[in-house]
Amino acid sequence: MNFPATIERFVEFARSTDLDIYNEFALQFELSFYLKKALGKDFKILLERNISYLNLGTDLVKKEIDIIVFRNIASLSDLIVVELKAIIDQKKARPISIFNWTKDIKFLEQLKSSGVGYCYSLFVTDNEKLLSEGTTSNSSTTLRLLPDFRQRKIHGTYSTHATQSKESKTISLGSEYTFKRKNLLMDRDIS
Repeated sequence: MNFPATIERFVEFARSTDLDIYNEFALQFELSFYLKKALGKDFKILLERNISYLNLGTDLVKKEIDIIVFRNIASLSDLIVVELKAIIDQKKARPISIFNWTKDIKFLEQLKSSGVGYCYSLFVTDNEKLLSEGTTSNSSTTLRLLPDFRQRKIHGTYSTHATQSKESKTISLGSEYTFKRKNLLMDRDIS
């Protein structure tokens, strides 16, 4: 199965049917519904499964997987894992949302090194320009560095700033990843 092509077909389906994706849950629901129809009865699709389901240990940066696709759960090397991020209808760039995306990427790296066969990240936004410009340099900025959306790359180390109520968090990615931009809907971008 060519899973990236299936995701591309989902994007085309979303465009052609004017699918209403207004937040991460809507994306998760619509994608899983599409996958169930596209892949048929041979594949099982699970949403928001705890990592304990796969017996991978507890030293992972996240505890739940957004979408798992498989024929046989016993074959880790055949599993498909999809992490989703949907930053939609936001008036300003929210660095913590971008930090959480980098956390998703790190999680996928960890799953891959644990034996999971295929790992994908699907990031949807309706305001790529806002992300490309980054955040304003005021005191509310919570990231020291955003991925370079203009160059379509993510790599390196990202940190949140400590506040009175929260400690600083850091995520270091092991590799560099490039991402593609696809027009999902008339006014929405998928990268």
